[in-house]
Amino acid sequence: MTFVHQTAIRFSDSKQKIFVLSKNFFDFNENFLRFSSEKTENLKDKFERLTRGIVRIDEATIFIGEMNKKLEKQRKQLGERTKKCDALLDEMTQLTSKQNERKSRVSFTKNEKRKRNVDVSMF
Repeated sequence: MTFVHQTAIRFSDSKQKIFVLSKNFFDFNENFLRFSSEKTENLKDKFERLTRGIVRIDEATIFIGEMNKKLEKQRKQLGERTKKCDALLDEMTQLTSKQNERKSRVSFTKNEKRKRNVDVSMF
């Protein structure tokens, strides 16, 4: 009731007197209770929404942890497979270079034989 009186005094002119009757006080109380219940409901809704958000964040954290474990396993497998592929590539490179050497030797010997045959046929 004191709050109602102080509010009335604050908004009144110094010349005009404002009297607060019991009906005004009951209206004030009714409005306050309605406003309070609306705010309470609003805060409850926000609380529930935020609680659901926290639950989703927790679920996402667990899911991300599981995905990180899978990713770590896949990275290890990728590393092993990459090493195997590099080894096979090195082996293929060595075999290719050996084959190229053989080809060059064969072509060199063919050229030498041709030269000999040409030299022999000239005599």
